[in-house]
Order: sequence, then C-alpha cells, then structure tokens
Amino acid sequence: MEKDEQAYSEWPIYNGRQKFEHELIDRKISWFLTTQGILFAAYGITLDDSVNFGHARDFRTVVASIGLALSVATVVGVAAVINSKRRSFLAYRDFCKKQRIVPLEAHGGSEAQWGVSTPNTWVTLIPDVATPVLFIVGWLVVLLINLNSR
Repeated sequence: MEKDEQAYSEWPIYNGRQKFEHELIDRKISWFLTTQGILFAAYGITLDDSVNFGHARDFRTVVASIGLALSVATVVGVAAVINSKRRSFLAYRDFCKKQRIVPLEAHGGSEAQWGVSTPNTWVTLIPDVATPVLFIVGWLVVLLINLNSR
C-alpha cells in the first residue's frame, strides 16, 4: 500500500474518533445545563416567601450540594473527553510521523494540527471546561450563604 493510501485509510478512523469525543462533550454539557436549570429552579422556589415549609434551608443545602457535585463530576468528565480527543490526535500524528507521510490536515506543512489549528482548538474548548467550573463557584457561594444563614 502506498503511503498516501495509508494516510487516507487512517484519516476516517482519526476523524471518527474526534467526532465521537466531540459528541460526548456536547452530550455532557447539554445534560449538565438541563440539570443545573432544574436545580436552580428548585432552589429558587424555596426562596419565595409564600413557600413555607420547615426544612427549606435543609432542602436548599441538599440542592446546592447536588449542584456542586454534578458540576465537579461534569468538569472531570469533560476534561477526560478533551484528553481523549488530544490522545487521538497525538496517535494520528505519531502514525503519520512513523509512516513518514504528511497528514491530511497539515495543509501543506509537515506538522499535523489538532482541528483547524491546535491553539485555536484549545481556545474553543474553554467554554466546555469553564461552564461547569463557573457553576462550581456559583454553587459554592450559594451553599456558603445558605450555611451561614442558619
């Protein structure tokens, strides 16, 4: 098999891995945002003066704790998926180096790029990591306020 044919045969495998990992990130963030919205709504309902039940503070503590735990789990999961994307890219790049072929996405250069451009790909992943991190901070503040109001 010619080297160019080897590159073309590896490309769909690499591209499929990248697409799969990207879909995992999308699913994690979508479910995360849905659950966070529900938790914030539940928390908000207990702040209404017309809602009066004895364990509202305890309920808010539980909701904030669950929100915090989900946020931590999500940021860990998203970071792991980003690492999987990075490892897939490195495996494809190493394959191309071992075969002494120019990878398809190198755009005429000799170094494979992750996505369109490796630095740009890192920047585009910032919201995927920052979203759960911001919720971690938010839930920590809410939890601390709730615990201090006892």
